[in-house]
Amino acid sequence: MSYPLIILGAGASYDCVQETRSEKGNHFRPPLTQDIFHKNFEDIINKHSEVKNLASSILSRLKEGENFESILTSIKNKAEKNQDRLKQLIDFEFYLQELFKTISKEYGNQTGSNYRALIQDINDNFKKACIVNFNYDLLLDEALEIKTTDNLDSYIKGYIKIIKVHGSCDWVFSLQDHWEIEDSREFLLQNPLYLDECRARKEPIFRFTSYSKYSKSGMKSCYGPAIAIPLYGKDGFVCPKTHIDVLERSLADVDKILIIGWAANDQHLIDMIKEKTKRPIEITVVAGNKKEIDDIFSKFPEEDKFLRAAECYGFSKFMGSKACKTFFGTA
Repeated sequence: MSYPLIILGAGASYDCVQETRSEKGNHFRPPLTQDIFHKNFEDIINKHSEVKNLASSILSRLKEGENFESILTSIKNKAEKNQDRLKQLIDFEFYLQELFKTISKEYGNQTGSNYRALIQDINDNFKKACIVNFNYDLLLDEALEIKTTDNLDSYIKGYIKIIKVHGSCDWVFSLQDHWEIEDSREFLLQNPLYLDECRARKEPIFRFTSYSKYSKSGMKSCYGPAIAIPLYGKDGFVCPKTHIDVLERSLADVDKILIIGWAANDQHLIDMIKEKTKRPIEITVVAGNKKEIDDIFSKFPEEDKFLRAAECYGFSKFMGSKACKTFFGTA
């Protein structure tokens, strides 16, 4: 029986519902990366003063045709010598955490979920899969009924393994040097170098935000959002090491790959796939247009290992299509 690797990017969550059933829900449709500061999210942006400054400089450059990730990467590279920029990036993590929690609540649990249909197809035809999810939202988690406990093992215990390599809006990691800090965001904005120092010094301990140490009324422990901001050339992941270990072991058994809404800009994952997979692998790509599809396939050049199998425009069009049936062996 086949063992698929399925990779989900921002385009997957953007098109994860066949038809939005409420005006309010549509207001909180998951954005593509270029639209993270969309006017629909103005109320959340206004809660994050440093993000307003960051957004203003990014939006002006987006209008000139620059790419979001490349703009943010250039800002990040300068932040080491500019604490004002470093504060903006820290606040950006807190903004992303709040934004995607809100999106998950307002846009989730809709009839016509492509994520639910995808999971059903996996269960009907493969019984197992490894899913790498780059999205911060909880829309796939909801489809799988992931249980929030004191640790994150629920993502990797079942036959369908979920690896959220860029973190999640309902994850935090504890900065254990400090206790009795009532407002982690304010503390980190006042001490912008502290977060990177902690990350460099020790392996973070990841938890769900609902874990008892993180009460809604006031954090007892200093924490950081477990979120990787969208940069080019990231050389690591923001998730437990045990999850990456599961991913590496799973890649040895993978015999086909489905990419949905992922631009294949994370070289770290691409290199891992090239190194750890062992057999000829057919790749199916779902993206917005022909150019995007060709760009993704170019990251996996056709040779003895990677074979171009099928393509489709959009998650909603893919589900039930010939390409979908071919991937799941039901054509």
